[in-house]
Amino acid sequence: MKTVFEISAGGVVYKKDETGYWFLLISVKDGKVWTLPKGLVEKGEKPENAALREIKEETGVSGRIETFLDKVELWFFQKGNGETVRHHKIIYHYLVEYMEGDISRHDFEV
Repeated sequence: MKTVFEISAGGVVYKKDETGYWFLLISVKDGKVWTLPKGLVEKGEKPENAALREIKEETGVSGRIETFLDKVELWFFQKGNGETVRHHKIIYHYLVEYMEGDISRHDFEV
């Protein structure tokens, strides 16, 4: 069975103002799922740099990493084109403070 290995990175983006804390989620799968912004780490890229890049691409905002939160490792199977593929995925999550940007300026994959 074919195995696909992926490393992703993203973060919990927050902003604090006089009303409290705000957290940034993205909508995927035609608005049916809400999730944290994240994406694939490119070859030679550090996970923390990938997290900031993916957050910017997917949300239009820039942030500053405050701390590493967790590494999640999972395995799952996906069927398609007459075969089953096993996936091994590692996801790095960071706590990211909002610095600047506009959520209307994001890519259209989300």
